[in-house]
Amino acid sequence: MPAWTTKETFGNPIDFDIARNGFHLTISDRDQREHTLTWLQDHGYRLVRFDASLWADEPDMLTEIGTALDFPDYYGVNLDALNDCLSDVAEHDYGWKGDEIGLVLVVTAFEAFHRVAPKAASSLLSILAGQSLYAALFGNRILTITS
Repeated sequence: MPAWTTKETFGNPIDFDIARNGFHLTISDRDQREHTLTWLQDHGYRLVRFDASLWADEPDMLTEIGTALDFPDYYGVNLDALNDCLSDVAEHDYGWKGDEIGLVLVVTAFEAFHRVAPKAASSLLSILAGQSLYAALFGNRILTITS
């Protein structure tokens, strides 16, 4: 099953535009970001919000993401474990409900985290991009919005 049907792409819907451009969108303007998030939520997406300015280091990021997406107890709280668990999220095993059309990870103040932990910040975006592509193979939708 495709993640989008041809009919669903008519009119350039916001979700398809984000996916078509790499499943990730950076939106600096607060009003535009809130408009986009409202549209996504109104169209059945689960929004999971993170304030990256509260992450002092990689373990803070990993812990908060694992908690928010209900990772299993065996989650190792490292980048490899994040990638592994996000593959389960991509397969729709946990992290979002069956009646939700997709998952949107919203990371505000991403640049603040990038300044204190550049490797972890870059790795996070890389992992999310890969898992978004993986999700699409199953007809699932995972999008990332940063600001």
